[in-house]
Amino acid sequence: MTEGNSFKSVGSSSLFICTKTLTGEYGTYVSDQLKLIMDNGSVYNSKAVVLDLFNTCKLEYDFLRMILPHIKALRERRISFFCINAPKGLGKFLTEQGVDTAIQIEKSIDEVNARFKNEDFGKQAPKLELGFINPFIEAVIHTMKTQGKINPKPFTPKLRKHLLDESVDLAAIMSFKNEAFQFYIVIHFASDVAFALVENMIGEKYEELSDDVVDCISEMLNIIFGQSKPQLAPYGFDINMVRPEAITGDAIKQHMRNPITTMRLPFKSEIGWFYMELGVQKLEAMENSKKSA
Repeated sequence: MTEGNSFKSVGSSSLFICTKTLTGEYGTYVSDQLKLIMDNGSVYNSKAVVLDLFNTCKLEYDFLRMILPHIKALRERRISFFCINAPKGLGKFLTEQGVDTAIQIEKSIDEVNARFKNEDFGKQAPKLELGFINPFIEAVIHTMKTQGKINPKPFTPKLRKHLLDESVDLAAIMSFKNEAFQFYIVIHFASDVAFALVENMIGEKYEELSDDVVDCISEMLNIIFGQSKPQLAPYGFDINMVRPEAITGDAIKQHMRNPITTMRLPFKSEIGWFYMELGVQKLEAMENSKKSA
């Protein structure tokens, strides 16, 4: 294969087969080829743009700088960007560069296209079942052990009709939308548990909900989400640029009033109980709830 390669339509995707490391002139060539199909509009018949790296072709930093504006424009049209047959270490490199949500990795073009076979892609909600929630549980355990220096034990999840309750003093929440649903990830604590966790994290003792406590709890959720975000990819949720929001008091009460199908995941540790909640709400129901509030 030579630099005469171009993007070809394969199923729901536009595929480019790479022949060398994406940097310098070759990187510029591939970036220009993508811009070409964006300018002539042919890419907008696809649901994904895919680079086949043939297990050997790497992505260098200069190529990322060239390609990211194109990826941003594609995402605005709800077109995803993938690498397949990726060489070892690419996932770590993308994470280090902070672009692992913009550039996704799959094994093959068939697996990319399989994501889009269902015409309702982007209009579905995840089912709050064991196969879906297990990676979140594992992410909580790993993060709490490494960052919070505690050993949490998960207990039986419980299905509920709303997020949070009166026992919550501090929560960190992230929310994501696709075309039809809103999805929530929440982690919450009683204040004494939050204080003990933050003391483990940064070595300082707290007795009130200061900015440091809020920031630490928010960052904890951000790390947990970073480990579990592939779970949301098949549902078309926009996970770019979403940051945790810490909530207390009246903000917690507001969420309690919203009808949200929620799976509560309890954890027991040496510093006390804490909880993760995963919630799904139809956007139509959310709008109706706002009108009646």
